[in-house]
Parts: sequence; C-alpha cells; structure tokens
Amino acid sequence: MLESKLKPFVYKKMDILFVPLNPPEKSNTIGHYFSRTNLFWKILFENGLITRKVWEKHDWKTTADTLVFGGNSINYKNSIYGIHDLAPDMVENNSKNVDLSSNYLKEMVECITEREIKIVCIMHKMVFNEFKKIEKIKWVQPIHYGYIGDLNNTVIFWVPFPISFNKTKDNNWRSYSLLKDKLSESM
Repeated sequence: MLESKLKPFVYKKMDILFVPLNPPEKSNTIGHYFSRTNLFWKILFENGLITRKVWEKHDWKTTADTLVFGGNSINYKNSIYGIHDLAPDMVENNSKNVDLSSNYLKEMVECITEREIKIVCIMHKMVFNEFKKIEKIKWVQPIHYGYIGDLNNTVIFWVPFPISFNKTKDNNWRSYSLLKDKLSESM
C-alpha cells in the first residue's frame, strides 16, 4: 500500500469540514487534494463557495487546495474550510477496495466533537454508510443529498463526490448550492 502524502487541513474552528473517503493515487502522487480533475473547484465556484476560479492558474493542481483549505481569502465570506479523508492512509482509486474496518469512524467522530465545526460535509456513499453507525446523530428525513442531521451542534450534510456525476445529467450539482445556503444560515 502507498503511503499517503495528503495531510488533512483541520482547525479548531471550521465552517465546513469536507470528509471524502480516501486519497486517490493521482492526488496522492501530486500531494494535493482534488488534483485529478478540476470539477470540485468548479462546483465550489459555480455555487458561490469560493470566489475565484482556482483551476485557471497553470499550477492549480498544486495550489487550489492550499488556497481553499489552507486559507480563507477566496472562500465564501472568508469561511474556514477543512478537509479530512475518512480513511486518510488508504491510498486507492477503487472505493470498493477501501477497507473501513479500522478505527477510522471513531477517529473522525473525535475529530468532529473536539472542534467547533458548523457543518461536516460527507462526500461519498461509503462515508455516508459509516456515519449512519454514529448513534449520536439526530437524523432528519429524507436521507438523501443535502442536510441529513446533527451531531451535537454540528450540521451533517451530504453531497455527491464531484467525479461521480455530470451537472448536465442530474440535479446533484444543486446539493452544493444547498450546502452554501446551509452555511449562510449558520453565520
């Protein structure tokens, strides 16, 4: 197994903590989140979560995550965004090969409850399935993309992983707009 080069961007206080499943090989090789494709950054921009087209710079693959997660000057209303893979040491392209039998969920719950996080944004069906095991979450219906519940004072929100859909084919793109709306409510 490859050693993960991606280090989480996690702070004591965050407006949004994005929780994807694991580092894919290409992002891990480059050493930066969402460097395989620029779709995630386009989604954030088109839904108002960032104010600059970070993918237009020639070096976007190695700078976009640092701008968005390492700072806040281009984030919506200077919000603090963090990112932490559920399985941060499982470098793998095929999610079916990601083994979640370790203490990943326990460690993620500790990460969330030890910080002041307004919104935890889960980004993969397998992450969603793991979060369903957290007994302390107060779930709302229906359980689908969007606001799905609360863990203490933290909103739990679910968006599709940005590589798994095309904005011209379905409405899943809209869930990122709903995420921005939920963030606006919390300010």
